Amino acid sequence: MVRHHPEALLSEMRLQLVSRDDFRRLRAAHPNDLTDIQRTARFVAVQRMAYGGKPDCSSFPVRPSHPKTFDAGVLRSLTLP
Repeated sequence: MVRHHPEALLSEMRLQLVSRDDFRRLRAAHPNDLTDIQRTARFVAVQRMAYGGKPDCSSFPVRPSHPKTFDAGVLRSLTLP
């Protein structure tokens, strides 16, 4: 998905929020209810937000003094030539 449809994925993730509520919502979303693009965006976001990239872990490792952000530009640099 990332290789063949990077712009669609970036568009889906452009406004992705990084919060405990969104982390829980994304983890609870059933993959069969999502499109391929949404499923890929969910995977990337949960991996980015989960402690140590472990989506089974319920820990959301953010401190108020060091807010975590999701930078879609990093994904763009990895997917586009």
